[in-house]
Amino acid sequence: MIVDLQDRSLYTTSYFKIEKILQEPTRFKVVYGGSGSSKSFSYYQHLIIQLLEEKNHDFLILRKYGTTIEQSVFNGIKGIIQTWGLADYFTFTKRPYVITNNITGVKMLLMGVDDPEKLKSIVNIKRVLLEEATDFTFADFKEINRRVRGIEGIQIGLCFNPISHTHWIKKHFFDTPEINKNTSVVKCSYQDNEYLTQEDIDQLHQLKLIDEMDYKVYVLGEWGILTNRLIFKNWSECDSIPGEAKELPTGLDWGFANDPTAIVKVYKLENTLYLDEVCYETGLTNDVIAERLKQANIKNYIVADSAEPKSIQELRKHNLNVYAVKKYPGSIKDGIKLMKGYQIKVTSRSKNIITEFENYVYKVDKADNILPDPVDSYNDCIDAIRYVILMKNRLW
Repeated sequence: MIVDLQDRSLYTTSYFKIEKILQEPTRFKVVYGGSGSSKSFSYYQHLIIQLLEEKNHDFLILRKYGTTIEQSVFNGIKGIIQTWGLADYFTFTKRPYVITNNITGVKMLLMGVDDPEKLKSIVNIKRVLLEEATDFTFADFKEINRRVRGIEGIQIGLCFNPISHTHWIKKHFFDTPEINKNTSVVKCSYQDNEYLTQEDIDQLHQLKLIDEMDYKVYVLGEWGILTNRLIFKNWSECDSIPGEAKELPTGLDWGFANDPTAIVKVYKLENTLYLDEVCYETGLTNDVIAERLKQANIKNYIVADSAEPKSIQELRKHNLNVYAVKKYPGSIKDGIKLMKGYQIKVTSRSKNIITEFENYVYKVDKADNILPDPVDSYNDCIDAIRYVILMKNRLW
């Protein structure tokens, strides 16, 4: 059944905010705010309607990394089209990811900018969206802006959470009057999404108890200020794992000579993760790792770093249910963001997990400004935990 696209109940308040600024005669459309605000979903809805109505030019949606396109954007847009009963009007292709209007031939191209060669295909584009725009560098943006040309009324949208007040997006689009004249800005929050449940809203507000700055960024949609370099402040010690906690998959990060093999059992009770260290040792062969895993009495799957497929196969020969996490550029930041959404309890005996949480920090530049990228240190257990969190939609 085809839905009536004039039915206002299909859309959130975010949709109508975005629709309003897209009608303004400015080149740049900045859409920012908190999580759960439906800003990306609403932007997708509007682009789909434009894809139905407009002719003689194509559309482009970009993420920093091409490996994130299918799950985060392509499937989301395809899902909206199918829900609206319009799938017969479009053709969906993968690698490259393209959604084509079967009647007009107009295409929506979806790609990452991690490969500079991909930008050479940016021709005859009038509508552009940079999804998770804070992942892009200023150099990325300048190259995209340079290549999108030759058509009247070009629109370049940027959609993001305002993670840091030092980010180039704030300096360029908010603090530079000359650019502001050609920019339309809208801020969205969870209050603009009528479809959130009360449980969804309660989970968002729990961030205030976990991390005040994350609450400011991801709930209130305000520009963040990293007050210190520690990445995780949402954790504390506990004596034991509650009996009613659900055992999630166990995380495994490979090591050998210089880095330890880290194995962490992960449990969940409501919005709290409970962590228990199983192994943190160097020099372990796969046979010994298999023994450590069997001794841990694991009742769920094991999620391991995908960097060693041979090791995964060897563990499977020991009748262990081991899966490779799907890593991609940007997955570290995504995993950290997801972990910050929980209260975390670490058993007191898990000394190495505790040490990592106490020392895992963000990088700084030469002027001691804190950057949004973590230092690659004190993260063996944290990586193992992150693999579990990244597999939420597959194994939990």
